[in-house]
Amino acid sequence: MSRTRPRVLEWVMLFLLFGLGAGLRLIDLTDQPLDFHPTRQLRSAIIARGMYYQWLPDVDPAVREPAIMAWNSMERYEPPIFEALVALTYWLTGGERLWVARLYAILFWMVGGAALYRLARNLLTPWAALFALAFYMVLPWGVSASRSFQPDPMMVMWTLLAALALERWAAGQGRSWGWALLAGLLCGVAVLVKATALYPVGGMLAGVLLLRLAQDGLNVLRRAQIYPLLALAGLIPAGYYLGLGARSSEFASFWILSFSGLLADSKFYVRWLGLIRGLMDAGVFFGALLATFLYNARGRAVVFGLWAGYVLTGLTFPFQIYTHDYYSLLLVPLAALGLAPLAELAFQRLSVQPRIWQVGVGLAALGILGYYAYVGRSVLLAVNYRNEPIPWVRMGAELPCDGSIIALTQDYGNRLKYYSLRIPQRLWPSGADLQLAQAAGAERIADFQAFFREQTEGMDYFLVNLFGDLEAQPLLKAELSEHYPVAAEGDGYILYDLRQRK
Repeated sequence: MSRTRPRVLEWVMLFLLFGLGAGLRLIDLTDQPLDFHPTRQLRSAIIARGMYYQWLPDVDPAVREPAIMAWNSMERYEPPIFEALVALTYWLTGGERLWVARLYAILFWMVGGAALYRLARNLLTPWAALFALAFYMVLPWGVSASRSFQPDPMMVMWTLLAALALERWAAGQGRSWGWALLAGLLCGVAVLVKATALYPVGGMLAGVLLLRLAQDGLNVLRRAQIYPLLALAGLIPAGYYLGLGARSSEFASFWILSFSGLLADSKFYVRWLGLIRGLMDAGVFFGALLATFLYNARGRAVVFGLWAGYVLTGLTFPFQIYTHDYYSLLLVPLAALGLAPLAELAFQRLSVQPRIWQVGVGLAALGILGYYAYVGRSVLLAVNYRNEPIPWVRMGAELPCDGSIIALTQDYGNRLKYYSLRIPQRLWPSGADLQLAQAAGAERIADFQAFFREQTEGMDYFLVNLFGDLEAQPLLKAELSEHYPVAAEGDGYILYDLRQRK
């Protein structure tokens, strides 16, 4: 009886935590995907809609063709697996319902949570594993980030599944063909979904192989399971990313090499830590990192591999790591796993305390859990974006169709493309673009007039939606307002006619 009751309580807690985690993320489900990195989410929405309309040849061409053109205007990064899944669901259900993407992202996070719990349960006590799962489910930033329409929630899921498989393979002393093949498959799929998973996956592989090397010596090289494991982990993503050809080298040249100088600047590390402090508090971060030493050798191999992967991600993408917080999404399960050994020590000390103290601590823990769940809920309900499409749809109908447009607009034109079904032929750099160029080492614009002529050559209209950015670029504002007439003006936009310079 004494063994049955804790087991039943464990299952009850699991049910409650998964229910709480899913319920939080379902709040405001049908709101527009503008609450978390709208540029990235709208990019996926544009791709999914383009795929969907490509499969519907009998749809009105006035809707179908712009949707496909908008899709084709997107740069290729990772394979559009998530977007294809959403487009397929549109097709099966007979309509474009963007909130479907949130349902899938939530599902990915729940599956990742199951893998995280099982991994922690294999290494620690049930209560420590439940603590890790609770952290993973209710961290407020994680609630918002984990339901976004971008590949990161799916990548985290596959990475956690790969971590579990690698831990199981290591637990069998590297002799299991089943776990070796499954681990290789899961590692390869994680990197395929998003290339940045290369670092945490590579870190875990290195950790587990070093563990086997330390325990078995060079005899580990005689284990045949290692070779298909590594082959699957490498060949699955290589088939796609090497196929991108010059696009891959261009991406690496700009996003990696151009910003490598930031690594020598102490401000970079301050900004990175500042981002982490905003996501989960620096004390939690460092506590989780140090507590990883409390794992057994198998746990350290996997969890330290994840830590090494996160650090290498930041060092490889120094600009994105502190400007794009979703590059740190893996920190949510990583911190949860890191803190779990501390929770185990706390529960061991608590187990010898009088029952009244155990009950008191339990109630306090539930209160803390409720507080963080309430904060996560409040973040989701803080802003309502349901009416956001209305002015964009109206703008799309009002903009002229007799010429090409250069635009100073939100989200690299993605909001305009998705809601207005209008594709600007060129984008004027926003303040964020200028900051990006400066961080990459580009020189400031020395001759504004020459730059303006170059950017507007062949353009008929100049569309402005970002009025704050227009105010921050006084030379552009003066050029437009003093030398070009207003062709149209409406809710949230102004259109200048570049064909009639005063």
